[in-house]
Amino acid sequence: APLPGADKDGRCPSTALMQCFDEEFTCERCCSLDEGPRGDTDCWARGQRGANTPRLESGGRAYPTPSDVVARMGPNAEAQVGRAAGSPAVFSYELCCAGFLGDLAPGLLGTLARQFEGEAYSPGDRRFRSPVADLTAARTAPTASGERESETT
Repeated sequence: APLPGADKDGRCPSTALMQCFDEEFTCERCCSLDEGPRGDTDCWARGQRGANTPRLESGGRAYPTPSDVVARMGPNAEAQVGRAAGSPAVFSYELCCAGFLGDLAPGLLGTLARQFEGEAYSPGDRRFRSPVADLTAARTAPTASGERESETT
């Protein structure tokens, strides 16, 4: 069975790297195979046509990673794919849609894996070891003041 998609509507590949996308260059647009075998190439070029655009081993073209994408990738991304790293040409369908992060920018694996660390179900959260039934009851049970407890408490 296919995995659910990565975007809010589930129409983006489950392998998509959501930091690659914004309101103009959405995952749904950029990864759409209706545009071609590597999605919408305008998403990857972003005005850099004719720049350093080598072919990847997979056959696709890669471009330097745009600075706004580097910023969304978080700490250490500048040293891996930004100007500090010489702006390597890795920004592509393969990186952003097809799950080739480990092949194209292996130094980012740890940075991106830790980006959402410590959210709701980390060991430091009281819900970490709670059975699902307890969590559901806590969300729907009224508090002493008669209000429902928020899902984030």
